[in-house]
Amino acid sequence: MSYRKELVQVGAVVVAIIEDNDFGVADSNASLTDNGRSSKTQTSPVLSDIFVERQFQDQKWGPQHHEDPVLWLAILMEEVGEVAEEVSSDNPLLTILQEKMTLLGAECKRYLDANVFPATHDQEPTIGEA
Repeated sequence: MSYRKELVQVGAVVVAIIEDNDFGVADSNASLTDNGRSSKTQTSPVLSDIFVERQFQDQKWGPQHHEDPVLWLAILMEEVGEVAEEVSSDNPLLTILQEKMTLLGAECKRYLDANVFPATHDQEPTIGEA
């Protein structure tokens, strides 16, 4: 499998974990309801959170480009470590876990923006884009 595909799979798992915590199931086709009417899929608000976090990261750190993927891996693993810390703590809080998973998703997106889609990194993705 390609490096890019593996990263996309990491991002997909992160989104699934957040959906499961927020909605009780990870199902990208499940719809949310708003006053009894079908609204948007569960994935939409998760991707929105990730996009907002990416904007925050860009404001904090500036645009990022690292030639060596090992640096991206180190950043990603630091975020994974923070998620593991929250999961393994004596009193894990789902809100904090969700924040950490959103950070992890944002790191995956930042790598893809910088290395796979550099010309479109400032555009919000639509559902189904990869």
